[in-house]
Amino acid sequence: EFRLGSIWDRSYAKPLGYPGDFEIMNQVYSWQRCGTDTYSMLLHRLGLEVAECIKTRMELVRVHISATIANKNAEHPARILSLGSGPAREVELVLSNPRGFSGRASFTFIDQESAALQYAVEKVYPHILRSSGRAQLQCLNMSFTEILRGVNALENLPPQDLIYSLGLIDYLVDRRASALARRLYETLAPGGLLIIGNMNDTPLSNLWPMECIADWTLHYRNEEEMLAWAKAFKPAAAWTETDSTERVRLLFVRKH
Repeated sequence: EFRLGSIWDRSYAKPLGYPGDFEIMNQVYSWQRCGTDTYSMLLHRLGLEVAECIKTRMELVRVHISATIANKNAEHPARILSLGSGPAREVELVLSNPRGFSGRASFTFIDQESAALQYAVEKVYPHILRSSGRAQLQCLNMSFTEILRGVNALENLPPQDLIYSLGLIDYLVDRRASALARRLYETLAPGGLLIIGNMNDTPLSNLWPMECIADWTLHYRNEEEMLAWAKAFKPAAAWTETDSTERVRLLFVRKH
């Protein structure tokens, strides 16, 4: 019944082999109107409401991208890494706003889906070209399994001023989530900021619609569980925030 709505159908069918692919993210980012009749459009709209936190978490990170660029000195560009970048709409928005992009930045997108990286490049690269050399972009097409196994992609990167991952860690069991958080933290430059998003463990979470309707299994976590990852790092600071829907919790870790 719910698959008559476009976003439910794609989430359940998983044409790229996994739920939450970049096309679903684009539907939410653009608040796309999909459907052949009133009923299918209504079901799709219900799905957009459930998935609104995809957009609100992106908007939170966009603010930190702009702040990182603005606060960076002239030694080198602000180095910013997105793990599980998807369509990278947040970077597109930063670069397309002259007031939001007044410095220099070097972006690295890592994603296991080549089509997502291709889409991101098509949207972001025109702004890179118009930046007169102030912005750079590289893309790494790697499976998340390779990253979890310690393939050298992260080690070969220079220390990053901002690293964020919004749609990956909530697929991982706690042991792997903690290990990946540590690897990302170790890739930060001194004073750098790590942001990790995870679906929030709350009575109003997305557990019921995502798990029961779309067969979309995630790990829902609370503040205590996420802060536990950072305790082993002994960072300068660690805290969590929620997006405006309170369905996503973000862990912030600042390196000494």
